[in-house]
Amino acid sequence: SGLTYYPGTGLPEAFDDAFLLVDFRGGASNSGIHSLKNKPKGASFELVEEKEVVANILPTDVEFGYTGGFYFTSWVAGWEPLKQGRIYHVFDPTVAKGPLVAETRKLMAEGMGGRKAEELVRLLAHPDIRVRQAAQFELADKAEVAALVPAAQRNESRLARLHAIWGLGQIGRR
Repeated sequence: SGLTYYPGTGLPEAFDDAFLLVDFRGGASNSGIHSLKNKPKGASFELVEEKEVVANILPTDVEFGYTGGFYFTSWVAGWEPLKQGRIYHVFDPTVAKGPLVAETRKLMAEGMGGRKAEELVRLLAHPDIRVRQAAQFELADKAEVAALVPAAQRNESRLARLHAIWGLGQIGRR
């Protein structure tokens, strides 16, 4: 009932390039949250790894937070709503206290408005997709074509080049 992609910061490297899937089956004994990894297969993908991350609970949704780790909601019991629920936070304390999590949290709390184009272009290569997207959207909102074109053509980071291209596409659609 829930699916999200690891944004790149806040958990150990084992979660890199992974999806978290909530498998709600109506009972805690056969429900849980799974980590899924895919690899390209032609024009599609194939599942190459599935690991149970949380078991014996009735989760309904999952999302990554800015404090490290992920949050998930639990229905508590069965199919019938009991007008109650729970929210859990799963995290690795060592990773959550790391400088990259702190930087991501700070950048997202401050927002991208008011930042110069040069800084926003640098953020297109940030390890966290949420930061990259926020920088991309800010550059697109400001119609920073002069900053995005060189980033799309020559940035060392493949991710930065992609976000620059997508930002140019946003501007072009307007």
